[in-house]
This record gives sequence, structure tokens and C-alpha cells, in this order.
Amino acid sequence: TWASSLLSITLSSMSTAPDLLRLSHAAKAAGVTPAQLQYYLMVGVVQPTAISPGHQRLFDSHAIQRIATIKQLNDS
Repeated sequence: TWASSLLSITLSSMSTAPDLLRLSHAAKAAGVTPAQLQYYLMVGVVQPTAISPGHQRLFDSHAIQRIATIKQLNDS
């Protein structure tokens, strides 16, 4: 599954990309609520960039831009 493949790259992603944000911070950066971001994840329109060893979903700047775009399209 995509989750297991993300988990396998988590350590390398975290060491090379310290700008990964947790769900609540990524939601704020994209202009959505954490509940909206969780909904986007649930329906599959966005996926986390990586998953931390503690199972937290992490998002990079490209994912945050995608979340913001999805919000804009949803609002229009």
C-alpha cells in the first residue's frame, strides 16, 4: 500500500527534508482546518509526503500547495 511505501522512506525523507510539517501545521499553512485536511486524506485527494516513526502524517511544500489548490477548487 502507499502507506507502507511512505513509511519505508520516512527516515530518509525526514533527514533530508526538515521542512516537513505535521497535519495541523500543514493545514494552517494551506488555509484549511485540520478536519478539512483529514477529510481530503480520507477521500484520497491528497496523501502525506511521509509518515513519522510515531505514525504522524507529514507534508512538504508541494503537498501544502496541492491542499491549497484543492481548497480553492472546492470553494469555487
